[in-house]
Amino acid sequence: MASEVATKEVKKVFQDEEKRQIIHQIFSAGCFNKTWEYIEKEDLNEADIENMIVLSNASLYHWKQRDDCTPKNLSIAYWQLARVYALAEKLNMAKDYANKCIDISVEEKLDPFSLGYGYEALARCFLREKKNKLAQKYLNKGYTELKKIENKEDKKYLEADLEDIKNKLNKQSD
Repeated sequence: MASEVATKEVKKVFQDEEKRQIIHQIFSAGCFNKTWEYIEKEDLNEADIENMIVLSNASLYHWKQRDDCTPKNLSIAYWQLARVYALAEKLNMAKDYANKCIDISVEEKLDPFSLGYGYEALARCFLREKKNKLAQKYLNKGYTELKKIENKEDKKYLEADLEDIKNKLNKQSD
């Protein structure tokens, strides 16, 4: 009985566009943030990887349902999916999303931070594939975009991620 009442209430909520937008706002951000907990986790097990992938995809879905979704929001969501799939060693998917991040950043003339992170994601994919020349190529493109960033906090984040790739690339080349 209680589940029937709950089902009716949920259906009412989904019939109201304003409430539906609120739900998409909650889930787009909530799934994105929960994904970060997995990205930052040291030792991911299979369940963690599956949850991380599902959450990041759910975040993108909910962003795409929002009336206030911008190309920048999509660029960030595509970047996060690229990172998630790279961590999961699903590198073709990771490269697809890295390229989506780059494409939307270029097409929509987004800021260097967005484009730089697209290059960062692609460099990370090639690093994991041990394709060092391609990794270096996109790492260099990321550094080119880094020089254009004026916001100190944005610059700090991208620089840290590029340095991480650079250090791993140097170790891999040894």
